[in-house]
Amino acid sequence: MGESLPRDAVLDVRPDIARGEEPLSKILTAARGIEPGGRLVVQAPFVPVPLFGVLGKLGFENETENLGPEGFRITFRRRSATEAAGEPPGVPMPLPSESDVLDALQPVIDPELGLSVVDLGLVYGVSISPEGAVHVTFTATTQGCPVTPMLAHGIVRAASALRGVTSVSTELVWEPPWDPSRIAPEALKRLEER
Repeated sequence: MGESLPRDAVLDVRPDIARGEEPLSKILTAARGIEPGGRLVVQAPFVPVPLFGVLGKLGFENETENLGPEGFRITFRRRSATEAAGEPPGVPMPLPSESDVLDALQPVIDPELGLSVVDLGLVYGVSISPEGAVHVTFTATTQGCPVTPMLAHGIVRAASALRGVTSVSTELVWEPPWDPSRIAPEALKRLEER
């Protein structure tokens, strides 16, 4: 008789959250039914960072996919006993690098110019603590820019989706002032072609 396939489950908690319901118990119930090697796929309007630690203690690792305006798809895979052997409970995931964070921020677009905040040179700095807290220092093209809150929200959402990130904070700065010389050459070329 052949070996049975691991049981997988898919939960879309976006409607629950839209109704003001707390989906945690539903997610935990589904997670307990996942066998080693199986997956639980959760679709949510935001990245449920605290859930990473909770399910990590149950032997799950996770990957997050940004679906744009539709939210996020988080795949939790329960590690097999051989994968987890010798690994103490709650072992943190590897931390992302500054380059990983900048790559994750590429989809965050300044709607006025239609280019990435990274390509525009709006991201001035990225720091990552040993605990996985990411801090992004950024600016806007002009003071009083009406899309600044949207950019900050996009930065938090995009960086939160990275594996190993436990929290994300942003800091808006005006010094040094932004100027077009900060635009990446490829992005500048796209702007000139318009």
